[in-house]
Amino acid sequence: MNIVINQKKFLPHRDCYLELKLTLGRILIIQGENGIGKSSLSRWIKDHFSNDVTLIEQSPLIHFYNRKLIDLKKILVNSLDQNFDLNRFHQLWNDLRLHAIEEHLLNSLSGGENQSLKLAIGLAMRNRILILDEPSQYLDESRKKVLAQVLEQLKNDAFIVVIEHESSWLTNVENERFVLKLNDRVIEGHYV
Repeated sequence: MNIVINQKKFLPHRDCYLELKLTLGRILIIQGENGIGKSSLSRWIKDHFSNDVTLIEQSPLIHFYNRKLIDLKKILVNSLDQNFDLNRFHQLWNDLRLHAIEEHLLNSLSGGENQSLKLAIGLAMRNRILILDEPSQYLDESRKKVLAQVLEQLKNDAFIVVIEHESSWLTNVENERFVLKLNDRVIEGHYV
């Protein structure tokens, strides 16, 4: 699947022409300087493909903030969403060690715990495109390893885009790197 972006709607204050190739079986890692538009690109893809995209963003989970983690889990488990893979969710819940903090309030979670919760929910969705914006942020090494293993398992079933500054945790996963650069007010990208 090729995604061609050559319109000002992506970043109104800059010209842009990007051609991204998403390939089943490979993970596209997008890198670039802060402020170049990586997160804007992820939201553009989400808006463009709307219903068939899971986007796991950097922002903290704020819904149910004053509720316990176990309460959110019960809501998700009882969800009737056909795209929600309950078995994968339970596996991630345990592998990311969320079971150990089920009685904690969401507003008391650490950055790594909050990130793990977002990953467990987002990676349990069965959509054609999966975009992860800085997914390893706040994760310890063992959780990064779990994340890499899950992406390795999912890469043949979904087009996966990872926006990440530090991607050494993905070295054992077959991937392609795409770097965004600003060249005279024009955003360009190339594969490395």
